[in-house]
Amino acid sequence: MVTMQQYVFSSVNSIAQKAALLALDYDTTALIDEFRRKRDLIYDGIKDKFRVVRPGGAFYLFPEAPGGDGDAFVERALEKKLFIIPVSVFSGRKSHVRISFAAPQDAIRKGIDLLNTLA
Repeated sequence: MVTMQQYVFSSVNSIAQKAALLALDYDTTALIDEFRRKRDLIYDGIKDKFRVVRPGGAFYLFPEAPGGDGDAFVERALEKKLFIIPVSVFSGRKSHVRISFAAPQDAIRKGIDLLNTLA
């Protein structure tokens, strides 16, 4: 089992390698366009109440939390059933929060309303 675990853990199996080759030819234009629309939706929806930079990649925004305390802001958001992450889990800073926009547009709109209410 140890030998098998070593090869499974540290080596990429042949099936995954063949799938990766096929993925290289997959047209991601529609996916990128959809994420761009979601990014713009949430950015435009919160930029007036939050200090935030429009991201150029990934599917996260990192706005500054009102009051500068991301941990406290996340607690308030969780009380409203809005799941966002304090940046303090990723670094020593507590001033920002991480918001994913990898969600349906209706959920993003609801999140925008809640974020603006909390701000």
